[in-house]
Amino acid sequence: MKTKRKYKLILFSVMLILIIQNLIVHVTKFGQIPSVNLNPKVTCQVIHNHHQKNYTMTDIPLGKRGDTFIYRVPIPKNAQRVALCFTQKHSLVKIAIGKHLIQGKNLTLKDPHHIIGNQLFTIPLLPSDAGKTITIYAHHVEKDRSSHFTYFRLMNVTRARLYPLIGNSLVTLIFVFTLMGSISIMGTSVVGAIISKREMISTFLLGLLVFIASLWQLAEKRILYIFFQNYAFCAQIEYYTFYIGVVLLFLYLSTLHQKGKMYIIDIITAVFFALFIIGLHFLAILTGHVIVDYEQLIYCVAAFLFLILLIVAASERRKTKQKHFYSNVLILSTVLIITHVALGMTDCVLPGRIHYANMAGINLSSIALIIFFIAVTIGNTEKFLDLVMAQVEKKQLEHFAYIDSLTGIPNRQFCEKLMKKLTQGYAIVFLDVDYLKKANDRYGHEMGDRLLKMMAHIISESVDRTYGFCGRWGGDEFIMAFYHEKDMSDALAKMIEMIDTYNQKQLFPFTLSLSYGIAKGKEGITPEQARAQADANMYIFKQQHHRAR
Repeated sequence: MKTKRKYKLILFSVMLILIIQNLIVHVTKFGQIPSVNLNPKVTCQVIHNHHQKNYTMTDIPLGKRGDTFIYRVPIPKNAQRVALCFTQKHSLVKIAIGKHLIQGKNLTLKDPHHIIGNQLFTIPLLPSDAGKTITIYAHHVEKDRSSHFTYFRLMNVTRARLYPLIGNSLVTLIFVFTLMGSISIMGTSVVGAIISKREMISTFLLGLLVFIASLWQLAEKRILYIFFQNYAFCAQIEYYTFYIGVVLLFLYLSTLHQKGKMYIIDIITAVFFALFIIGLHFLAILTGHVIVDYEQLIYCVAAFLFLILLIVAASERRKTKQKHFYSNVLILSTVLIITHVALGMTDCVLPGRIHYANMAGINLSSIALIIFFIAVTIGNTEKFLDLVMAQVEKKQLEHFAYIDSLTGIPNRQFCEKLMKKLTQGYAIVFLDVDYLKKANDRYGHEMGDRLLKMMAHIISESVDRTYGFCGRWGGDEFIMAFYHEKDMSDALAKMIEMIDTYNQKQLFPFTLSLSYGIAKGKEGITPEQARAQADANMYIFKQQHHRAR
């Protein structure tokens, strides 16, 4: 319970910090890329159904298919080595200085299904252009009711392509990190699946969702235009990442519920929205439109599905009296996104007339996605660490199950397991510690334990794990096994040498000694039979050894 409260405190602190930071940046323009804002002196003439009307940049109406927006942008007289930067949506654009057309000559919409999207224009200006007025013709060809408001900026010609970063520098940095973080989440899910040998679909879907959402935000803010010259490609990324992201979100939610009413609703919603988008594509092809023409309908349907889902989830939560951390975060994120959309729509309908509508520039959608990403990152990091710790504990239990508690070397169970994997050509050495009973009787069991530990150390050090294994069989008996019999002689020689060395040091009040028997793996006998043969040979060796003494 305390952990969940800690998470909530972290998330609400992050939300508050981000909102305050965005507000400060939005009001003070702190950290913005150097540029000259030309908007106060720009005028716009809108031609709609052969009717003309003049507007300032603060009250430009929404554009409809067939409308023409004519911007007149006066260039300062002191402009040197600069470029005129601006964006336009869903339009064919021509740019002229006086009567001289400098861009867009013979421009036509060759492909009726070509997405124009949010185009970025960076027009280098000559020194002779200073003091002149540039005329921009934007002919609206896609989608009804689209905003043609833009910021006309003069920027250093070498930095003009950084225009999309104006007001978005911090957000860009954040979403680049979330993009990399999402790749980490997907990698974590794959590693987790390998470690635990179970499906990690939920974590992988989460990583993919964060990846798509981050890409959507970078595309929506035109940051991708800095890296790609193909603006139609960037526009398509913006639209399709949103469509895919909605489907992925519902699929991810279904993995959280796994079963029951909410699981079925999540799956049905994901399938419905996917089929809805596919259906609109076919409808656009049949009617000669583009998918962008249905953008507002798609947003409305997505918002409606989210609201229905939140209502159902809240109802289910009241019935079960369960409070899910992720669902709380999702509700908070959804409310922020809906608020951002509502403020944005207000700003489009009544631009600049309602003061609080300017809060749309605070980027509540970005804040919502960041909060959601932090929440799921915390949750999945904890889940991954729990998974790793569970596997470590499992390995430790297996380790202790196969390790002799007294000597610290593998026990009989472990050796029997490995013996089953031995193939022809192996060799087994069965060993017995001499005089253990006498050591116990004369010097006590502590001395006997010391003797067993010393012999276990000698045997363990003698066997190279690359070539074989060893362990305590039980009591005073040990075993050495070699995958190839040619490696046995070196190990035995090393063992005998170590025993002689320790005897010279006189660490014990008696002489260290081992009896052993050897058996080689042959066709027709099992490893256990070979071990039994080595055991029998060891007793023969022990009798001969005692007789010799």
